[in-house]
Amino acid sequence: MQALFLNGRLIKAARALLGWSQTDLAEQTSISLSTIRRIETISSNPNKSTQKLLIQCFEQNNLVINADDTETHIKLKHSYTSG
Repeated sequence: MQALFLNGRLIKAARALLGWSQTDLAEQTSISLSTIRRIETISSNPNKSTQKLLIQCFEQNNLVINADDTETHIKLKHSYTSG
C-alpha cells in the first residue's frame, strides 16, 4: 500500500467534492481555520498528525483516498442502493 500524501490542492479538491468551505472543514476536523488557509493558499504541506485528521474526516464523509506511485487521488465513494 502506498503512503497517502495530502497537499493544499488535494485538500481544496476534497472540500469541493463535499461542498464544504474552509470553515466547515475546520469545524469537522478541529484543525484551526488559519492552518487550513495556510495549507491551501501557501501550499504548505500538513504535518503527519494534521494529515491523519484530514484523511479520517474525508473517509468518514464518503471520500475515497488512494495513492499510486506518483500521486494521491481523491474521489467520492459511490453508493448503490437496491430497489
